[in-house]
Amino acid sequence: MKLAALYLLFFKLSVARATENITTKDVSFSYQLRKSLFQDYSPYDRPVKNSSEATIINVNQVYPVLRDMDEKSGVIMLTIKTVFTWKDEMLLWNPEEHNGVKQLVIPASQVWTPDIGIDAAIFSGSDNYWKTATDIKVSHTGQVSWLIDREVIIP
Repeated sequence: MKLAALYLLFFKLSVARATENITTKDVSFSYQLRKSLFQDYSPYDRPVKNSSEATIINVNQVYPVLRDMDEKSGVIMLTIKTVFTWKDEMLLWNPEEHNGVKQLVIPASQVWTPDIGIDAAIFSGSDNYWKTATDIKVSHTGQVSWLIDREVIIP
């Protein structure tokens, strides 16, 4: 019980420390920027101004981490981290016009993401493997970074 109370106190102090530098003014600038960026934005349209141009997706995968291995059944559980990056030509802004805001964190459902599949025969229980990330980082230059951290079971 004492350990739980100590953990709760530590958590409250950490949250207070993390939010103490955020002012109402900063939240207002971020809100206005989001409102401006997403006024006519569609997550269903590829993020290019000229539709004949390709969207280049960079994929970086961190080495898988072995989480568990059941030698009897032959099942292996891995954690795989994959980072997708691309340029979204619709999400550009001048930081000087937005109180120096250079990066936003946006829910993945609000931003265009590439349709990427994986061989479901290899990964059991992974029908929706790539669409599980919750947040995407967007830079004022339009650079988008999407980190996916996923546990995979290999039978």
